[in-house]
Amino acid sequence: MTDVVIVGGGVIGLTAAYELARRGMSVCVLEKNRVGQEASWAGAGMLPPGQIHGPQEIRELVRLSASLWPKLSEELLSETGLDNGYRNSGSLQISLDDEQELLSQKALWEKENVPVEELKGSDLFEYAPGLSDRLTWGFALPTMSQVRNPRHVKALQAACLSTGVTIRENCSVDQIEAIGERIVAVRAEEDVFSADRFVITTGAWTTQLLESVSVNFEVEPVRGQIVLLKTDPGTIAHIVEDRRRYIVPRDDGHVLIGSTMEDVGYVKQTTPEGVASLMEFANSLFPELAQAKFVQSWAGLRPRAVRGIPAIGSIDTFENLFVAAGHFRDGLCQSTATAVLISDLIEGVQPPISVELFRPPVAIPPQL
Repeated sequence: MTDVVIVGGGVIGLTAAYELARRGMSVCVLEKNRVGQEASWAGAGMLPPGQIHGPQEIRELVRLSASLWPKLSEELLSETGLDNGYRNSGSLQISLDDEQELLSQKALWEKENVPVEELKGSDLFEYAPGLSDRLTWGFALPTMSQVRNPRHVKALQAACLSTGVTIRENCSVDQIEAIGERIVAVRAEEDVFSADRFVITTGAWTTQLLESVSVNFEVEPVRGQIVLLKTDPGTIAHIVEDRRRYIVPRDDGHVLIGSTMEDVGYVKQTTPEGVASLMEFANSLFPELAQAKFVQSWAGLRPRAVRGIPAIGSIDTFENLFVAAGHFRDGLCQSTATAVLISDLIEGVQPPISVELFRPPVAIPPQL
């Protein structure tokens, strides 16, 4: 019998599968479409060195994730020969309309002991050539990194296969089957998959699946639109962020502009209004981007946990059912630590950080 079945082949499911396989477990990943083609593929790939908002446990999760990214990227390259695009590119934090908020952010990063470099005058424009002269100061986060999402997913998939993970695509699990306090199988139409343990990593589709065993963990889809431009390599040297909007340059001259946040259900189409707002934002920071080649736009559905905290852990009601979902905008960033935590919990090993905050809800028996 398979040791672990993972339902959901996004970046969290694949990273967990790779981690478990490297620990000697047999793993099967079931994905409703193709692996890594939802939020995992659609994001911009920013990897912050820490977190300045939220509970201490979230900040620890992000710090642990950041520390694991370099080693994982090296291992994927060694295992598969595929470069996932992991780079320490640094970032510039700015604000077009709220200097006080920017000052507050700087103080919070310093409180987290993350390296911060204040930039004013010529130093600002030397760090970010072409930046609008409307801006007078900002601060750099030299340890901000990035990864190229599609390349990372491709490398993860290859690494999983090379370590013996079975991946079943176009396999839509719609039922979890339990006997007493133990999950015995998951069902995808006529196919039934048994295992010793099960992990649900289904992102924005998690609520519906867990309802089949009376677990109410509400995860909502939030659409994020992104625009891709093409410039000369080096036109923009660093990630630039204005609160929740960003510009992410790639080594080859591609530039990602993001992103919107829209509660529109499971609608992934882009809109003229969304694309226009992103272009307006980009041009307001770097006027020369108005001349850049428009390549394409797309949208993804971020999985936002209604409770505000992702679920990472086991369902108390069932001894062998685990969940890792609801990471919202930070699934890629937090995938490395999430995989370690889930793997430790499955093995019965003490995780490196507290997981109490992330405990999934218990199952609620239906009222008779």
